[in-house]
Amino acid sequence: MDPDVLAAIREWVGSTPDDAAVETVYLRTGTVEAAALSILRTRRADLVTGPVSWAVEGDYREDRSKNLDALDRLIARLEGEAVIVDPATAMTTSQLTRCDQVR
Repeated sequence: MDPDVLAAIREWVGSTPDDAAVETVYLRTGTVEAAALSILRTRRADLVTGPVSWAVEGDYREDRSKNLDALDRLIARLEGEAVIVDPATAMTTSQLTRCDQVR
């Protein structure tokens, strides 16, 4: 995997999952943004399948709701920036110019 692509995905998802898992997701999704979204959505799903908060009376309390909120904001920001390309319908655009006219 190209180190720049891996670095771009890591900017969104952090140090986990490992590089091999990131590469697998990237190869399946095709873009940095789609790979990051897939990883972040999986992370969110893992958070909501367990208790968001719990406590041991008078001893310990853990609340992951702020983590969930931060993850939701990160996903929304990435969705706003992402241009997800479906390889089956992908198109390339360019400006047409006449070869006898110099701009």
